[in-house]
Amino acid sequence: MIEQIQPGPQLDAAVAAVLGGEYLEDIASVFWPDGSYEDWKPSQTWNGAGLVVERLAELGWTTQVTAQDGGERIARCLKWEEENGELELVALTDYFECATAPHAISLAALAALGAG
Repeated sequence: MIEQIQPGPQLDAAVAAVLGGEYLEDIASVFWPDGSYEDWKPSQTWNGAGLVVERLAELGWTTQVTAQDGGERIARCLKWEEENGELELVALTDYFECATAPHAISLAALAALGAG
């Protein structure tokens, strides 16, 4: 179950793969099919999590992140499509509750793109 994957290289590699990239752990970077590359620690840093949110948006997904009273962060992804001039929810992931938002966002990305 993806809820059990801890932040770090294993999760970062899985997120890169579902987004179409190739993760290189020794340099903590992801290479994309278009030849570009980025520093890649999405489960560990806000910068990395932001890159995941942007990539998900390019694929039509919205990412929701909320802070809980106890300090936990929860995230989920939703996909909307326009039908007859109105937006219709066509897919949604479970909520993922973690100690950090980057971790929760990474798990939600895996679930959204079918790795969960």
